Amino acid sequence: SIAQLSKENAELKVKMERLERELNSSQQSLQEAHSTNEKQTGALKAAQESQNDLQQKMKHLSADNTQTKEQLKKVEGKAAQESQNDLQQKMKHLSADNTQTKEQLKKVEGKAAQESQ
Repeated sequence: SIAQLSKENAELKVKMERLERELNSSQQSLQEAHSTNEKQTGALKAAQESQNDLQQKMKHLSADNTQTKEQLKKVEGKAAQESQNDLQQKMKHLSADNTQTKEQLKKVEGKAAQESQ
């Protein structure tokens, strides 16, 4: 009976030690899983922040692009207006030169006609 209890006690000790090892192993696995989970969560948060930053940069670039297009339209409009004004001025000068040339031609033709008479 004492021998029997002693034997059962020894068997229980062996079982308890095995269960403690299994418990320790399970706890270690759980800690590793938790650590991995924390790392993945951190990586996910970093990726989300990076994506948010990229979206903000895209918004700014889009706004800058719109602004640049508007400025370009203004500059092109101004250049076209200045070009048209230049052409109008040249036309006025050419018209004035043409009128002056016609008047000189009439004078020369008149002189030539008078000289030939």
